[in-house]
Amino acid sequence: MVGQPVYAQVNVPEGVPEDSVSCVWLYKTGSEWTEIPALLAQGQVQFTPDDTGWLKLEARLHQPDGTYQSCVSNTMPVLHPVSRISCEITLTPVDTEEGPAILAHYEVYSEIPPEDVRPYWIGEGRQLAEELDHSAHSGASIFLPEQDGKLRFMVETRDKNGQAVTFEGGLVLAHTGVNKVRRIVTDAMLKEKVASVAEQCMAEATDDYSRAKWLHDYLARHARYDFSYTIYDPHGVLLLGTGVCQSFAMAYQQLLQAVNIKNRYVTGLGKGNAAWDSHAWNLVQLDGKWYHVDVTWDEAGGHLYFLKSDDFMKRSHAWAYDLYPKAETNYKPNNP
Repeated sequence: MVGQPVYAQVNVPEGVPEDSVSCVWLYKTGSEWTEIPALLAQGQVQFTPDDTGWLKLEARLHQPDGTYQSCVSNTMPVLHPVSRISCEITLTPVDTEEGPAILAHYEVYSEIPPEDVRPYWIGEGRQLAEELDHSAHSGASIFLPEQDGKLRFMVETRDKNGQAVTFEGGLVLAHTGVNKVRRIVTDAMLKEKVASVAEQCMAEATDDYSRAKWLHDYLARHARYDFSYTIYDPHGVLLLGTGVCQSFAMAYQQLLQAVNIKNRYVTGLGKGNAAWDSHAWNLVQLDGKWYHVDVTWDEAGGHLYFLKSDDFMKRSHAWAYDLYPKAETNYKPNNP
């Protein structure tokens, strides 16, 4: 490291006097190697580099006739000292005079401050964001979406050696509902919602079967299919009340995980209106056995696609059968 001593151990052959061995540091900070004599004392040499570059040691064993034999160490990079960098990002929906927006706060932590900090927004479509200070290690920015879609707040740090580390604040989703009101939701809001629904489920349902059914029914009651085909994330079904099949399946997966029910997210095809199309649903494990659940197709009500077998699902669904657990039978509860 720059400014820190480098030590090298030189093993002088037995019976060879140490003063017959000389050492030279080979130090390159640009295009040429520079020779720097080193003092060998008790088998060790030391050097403190003052700039980044490359360093190696050559040991020379001198012969009585004036010639010498040399041995060169491996080449090591000389870098600036750095320390671990972390970044805390908080995203909060806020109301402004221009409309709903998202407020980002960020704070970069490091014992040795990074050389450069670059905060920025990325997203779909046009963006309106407050100008950010690309040198500050902490700050805030408001983003006002001009249209629906996904966006993220990023902070890229770069240390003195040019090594970059990027931190992400999580997904932000802007959506305008049928009431023409735009809402903005975040990962933090999703996490809180999942925990809240799971807590209610655990309080009202006493076993895995009833909990899987309770969560299935909760989604079917509180969300409708997104016929604009724009909302694919679980935020849609759980926070905005609408989403496509992927949103339903991912939401159900997170809720099942929150109540400790083992499950798998399944992707494949569904045959609706006599045509096959991309589709997603879930496999749920109860009492050591697997069953299919398609909350999306039960969204209108009922339990036609709740805890079903492979044979039943193959009538209207297709998937990579060898990649998922087998569902051998429909589930038969003791207390239907």
